[in-house]
Amino acid sequence: MTNSDSRVEPYVNFVRRIASQMIRFPGKLAIEGRIADDTVVVEISGRHEKEDHPKLVGAAGKNILALTRLLAAYGRQARMRTVLELMEPPGIPVKGPLLDEDEQWDRKERNTELVLLLTNVCCEILPFQFSVDAASSNGCTYLRLRTTERMEPEVYNSLCVLFQAIGRSKGRRRVVIDTIPQPNEALTRS
Repeated sequence: MTNSDSRVEPYVNFVRRIASQMIRFPGKLAIEGRIADDTVVVEISGRHEKEDHPKLVGAAGKNILALTRLLAAYGRQARMRTVLELMEPPGIPVKGPLLDEDEQWDRKERNTELVLLLTNVCCEILPFQFSVDAASSNGCTYLRLRTTERMEPEVYNSLCVLFQAIGRSKGRRRVVIDTIPQPNEALTRS
């Protein structure tokens, strides 16, 4: 981190937790943060330019936009303004393994990992109660997010985009997040 301010650390960790699941070489992910004019600035770079940088950007910039929106939702919980900057990777690609160890996991373990990640992200960005469960069929993962209140469409769309990218990096053909508002007494915040 470029700034020793402890207020930056949770933002950097939040971005790292999501972005590391999207890319093939999470050990090469560079994330730094700083405070600039009452704004938390998080810089992110996938150091493997041929593999990771395009996955962070996504088709037409959808992944980085979704991550930016989720970071903004996280910042709103602490009443902080946030900026996510995507840095260009160095020009020389880093050689790495051809297969990710995650490709050898079975479907149940992949679903558990996706459920845990969605639960952790929602704990940090949603100010209301929710629950998460999953099912799989024909290479698709269906995540059911039950909430006590309606979620902002921008946050929901961002979760869908990022979890689709994360699912693809884990060998899933498709990841679908279905959100269902439920009465307060039916849920407990995970």
